[in-house]
Amino acid sequence: MRLRRFTDPLAYIHNRWISPSHRVTINHPEFSRGQYHDTDCIMMFAMFQLLVDFVELECGTFGLCGVYPFEHSRWQRMYRVMGDIPILGWFVPPSRNALRGLHHLRWAMKLPDMPSQVEHAKAVFRLYKFWKHERPARPDPFDDAEGFTDEEEGRGKKFGDWSPRYSEFLKRAGELEDKYNQEDQEYLHMLIEIRCGLWT
Repeated sequence: MRLRRFTDPLAYIHNRWISPSHRVTINHPEFSRGQYHDTDCIMMFAMFQLLVDFVELECGTFGLCGVYPFEHSRWQRMYRVMGDIPILGWFVPPSRNALRGLHHLRWAMKLPDMPSQVEHAKAVFRLYKFWKHERPARPDPFDDAEGFTDEEEGRGKKFGDWSPRYSEFLKRAGELEDKYNQEDQEYLHMLIEIRCGLWT
């Protein structure tokens, strides 16, 4: 009981200011700070940021520690040692390690006696791969818009007064954008379905 009088305030300080567990900070190149973002955009980026934090911070911190020493820089190893020192660890924020987090998921996907954990690990791995690698590689639907003249785009004219070629381009771009939105929605549904498995 005496020990808890000392550790409880340290836990509060750690969770409140060192590594705030009540806050989600979105770190993504498409989510610019200082700009306005609609709620639907904030919701999607915040939910996937939670997934990224789970893989890189939670799984990366607790998963397979010390098994892959060659994958960590000298600073990362020293950082982890500092985190393991009693009391000092309370004041060291967790270090991101995507590679170690993914190794942990690969290990969890092979557990012979835990089928539900295997399925959760596979889903987390799939979602992380989509968000960090596949989604950023999607071509922008409006990338080819620069190939049109002002006259084709109807600039200076009434809205919608476009050339047939530009209208066809907008139609194709809109269809691809709808396809992307549908894909995002499907992965968001998958993320919600595995919510109860996001713990270490």
